[in-house]
Amino acid sequence: MRLAEAIEEPMIHRTIRHVLICSVFIATPLLARDFNSFESPRKMEEAKKDVERMLDKMDPNGFVPIDETLGYKYGWTSRWNSPFNYTVFLGDISENKPTPIIMVEGNAGDVLTFSRIFTIEKIVRNEEDAELVYEKIYPKNHFFGQGLNLVHPSLGVMYASYKSPSLTRGQTYTRALTYFFIDGFLVWAAGRNWFREEFNISKNGGQVAAVMLLTRGIGAYQNQALLRGHNRSVQAGYTFPLELY
Repeated sequence: MRLAEAIEEPMIHRTIRHVLICSVFIATPLLARDFNSFESPRKMEEAKKDVERMLDKMDPNGFVPIDETLGYKYGWTSRWNSPFNYTVFLGDISENKPTPIIMVEGNAGDVLTFSRIFTIEKIVRNEEDAELVYEKIYPKNHFFGQGLNLVHPSLGVMYASYKSPSLTRGQTYTRALTYFFIDGFLVWAAGRNWFREEFNISKNGGQVAAVMLLTRGIGAYQNQALLRGHNRSVQAGYTFPLELY
């Protein structure tokens, strides 16, 4: 009995270790980082108030000012519970040219979204924006999105991304394929008791269920954030050049 327990304990530890290592890869937001910068027609303090007003509108209680502004005068970044992922900086181009410049950095989809909103609100100048075709977006259903995520996280990603500024096309493919391959790999590995025996779903079904819950749990969290961000843009009444996404 003691020998069996001695053998079983390291096996449990190895299983937990494998799951934790794999969860790090899945939990990675898979964000394609990007940035945009624009000149503002406003004066500095006026631009600061406009930026904060816009952030309050789109992301109430979801952002905080930051001290490390990379040489800019002001900076704000999204909180962990925000449906968006962004950092906004505001500063002067130079001492000789005191024209405010706004830089948006973060998730590629959110950078495009906030750049578009800054342009609509006339906080920045963006002449290229006038040449694009803008589309109205419509609300997405959380229950439907989570149902698809339960079937497979990649389906939840596709639903959240369709006709939405939440993700770029590249982010959509990256997330969906990553979920597809990691979920399949974990099911295969767990079904083989982490490569120690042949695949046996009846014997190792508990481990298979555990890893499936892991991927779907992480997918559920990311899915609700994407849909919340999308629906906030809908409520604000903004249109977006979805061809850029």
